[in-house]
Amino acid sequence: TCDYGHVSGLKRQASRAIYDIPGEQIRILAGDTDALSVPLQRSTEVLGLSIEKSPGKLNPGENITSAGAGSFRLERASSVDVMINGAVVQRLQLRPGNYNLRDLPLATGSNNVELAITDDIGERRTLSFKTYFDTALLAAGRDEWSAAGGSLSYLRDNERHYDRFGAIGTGMYRRGLTEHLTGEAHGQADEQGGMGGVGLLGRTPWGMLRTQAAFSGSNFGLGG
Repeated sequence: TCDYGHVSGLKRQASRAIYDIPGEQIRILAGDTDALSVPLQRSTEVLGLSIEKSPGKLNPGENITSAGAGSFRLERASSVDVMINGAVVQRLQLRPGNYNLRDLPLATGSNNVELAITDDIGERRTLSFKTYFDTALLAAGRDEWSAAGGSLSYLRDNERHYDRFGAIGTGMYRRGLTEHLTGEAHGQADEQGGMGGVGLLGRTPWGMLRTQAAFSGSNFGLGG
């Protein structure tokens, strides 16, 4: 919303205090907060308190997504070229044993992965497989969550405004159930109504499949 033309000068957009617990990958915010949300949730900003577990914010170098890469076995010491969609992305020197390639730099969508293996006596073989990838797909056992509550706030005309009479609470939880399936649950409520739901994101042989369901109740009735 823009009610008037731009006026030069200092403008406050957000003020917050942040406390991080790096070992637990938890962040606590007080003041102007912006909580994590899932696609069906309204993305809200509140003046209040927020707590979240977000490896992407506190440890962005750690890969918590699931690549779903295949496993393979080496009988001899070998050099392995990892090619994704025709480009060499890694060159590995591996000892004999079983390997599972988890930390591949996959692109969102379809990925054709080839392993060009040359052992220590010069024999060469190639393993190929196809996998689908989405950054929202978490590795098995990994999770992220967020909860926040306070008064609604808005950035309007490049200035921060607050709804003193509009309280809201919101939360979400996502967890990698397997290497190929991530579950999520979410809830959100204000003085007029509330909404809650669940969802699944899965990797299939034909692509990524997301299913979601949400139900709401408010002064205006029920919805789904």
